[in-house]
Amino acid sequence: IQIPGDHNMQNALAAAAICGCLGIPRDIILKKIAEFKGVEHRMEFVREIAGVRYINDSKGTNPDSTIKAVEATNTPILIIAGGYEKNSDFSELITMMKSKVKYILAMGATGPRFAKRAKELGFSDEAVIECRSLDECVARAHELAKAGDTVLLSPASASWDMYGHFEERGEHFKRLVNEIDGN
Repeated sequence: IQIPGDHNMQNALAAAAICGCLGIPRDIILKKIAEFKGVEHRMEFVREIAGVRYINDSKGTNPDSTIKAVEATNTPILIIAGGYEKNSDFSELITMMKSKVKYILAMGATGPRFAKRAKELGFSDEAVIECRSLDECVARAHELAKAGDTVLLSPASASWDMYGHFEERGEHFKRLVNEIDGN
């Protein structure tokens, strides 16, 4: 399959099983699964710049979905997280991020709490960057990222503090990434 993550493989297998039960021929099922490139705002590849991949997972609106996004990423990560306050517990997410995440760029209403908790759980002051906006997060991530890294927008929070919905946040992220000079 073209979309990363064990959870996506499980979804593909479940879809294939249902299609098989409905009598859809195996070759058609395999062809369609192989062609499927994912859904917008869900681990969506945006662009690669100087060896840095930019991924839009704006639909990552809670810690559990962001855990799946981090697990599905096999390169060092600069994660953009934070947004509307839903009083989520970020502890499990931040703990599992320690082995994969180089920088946390925290924004929005949950940004300060996310940053504070990350430092309490072992991230250095240098690795946690509080930003005022998504624009600032993307600009700082672009400055810090090295070839082989992934910049991942997976906020673990809803978007309503800064945007009308997660799609609007994801579109803004893609626009910012596509405005970066690739030279």
